[in-house]
Amino acid sequence: MRTWRHTRGDLTVTERRTRLSEAGAWAVVVGIVGLFSALVGAMIWQAETSLNMTAERDVDQPAILVVPDPVPPPQPAPVTRDGRVLMIRNPAWAVRPTPEYPARAIAAGIAEGEVELECEALAEGRVGVCRIIRETPRDVGFAGAAQVSMRAARLHASQIDGTDVDSRIRFRVRFRLQ
Repeated sequence: MRTWRHTRGDLTVTERRTRLSEAGAWAVVVGIVGLFSALVGAMIWQAETSLNMTAERDVDQPAILVVPDPVPPPQPAPVTRDGRVLMIRNPAWAVRPTPEYPARAIAAGIAEGEVELECEALAEGRVGVCRIIRETPRDVGFAGAAQVSMRAARLHASQIDGTDVDSRIRFRVRFRLQ
């Protein structure tokens, strides 16, 4: 501890300054870090609690996920006979399908299902004829609901050198009742 005296006119000020020891400084740092950790933990806990509360409120609403297949590794660009490289763009969702959860599945107490489809991606951006590859579980309405939802779905068409072309897409529609 150090003491200083300052005199200005009639006023004398005595100052005492204490230098924190190295151990004391570390104790302060550890205390601040602990406080910060407790605050972050409380915020995470509160966020998880509010998420759980939201999930409980939305129990009557089915969650329907449209999950595209994983993207395959890039293939070398096709080359024309004259040596020109073709520019190709794969189809992409403009408006994703939003199927309704089948009433038969709800009545049967089935909480989730999945349908794998292969569809025509038409040059004008519509989804053409779809073929069911797989439906799990079978015969409770998931395939029909997925096919009906394709009517409203729209795509950015596949392109070859800037020209829209018909193509085929394969994807999964996952149903989950929360």
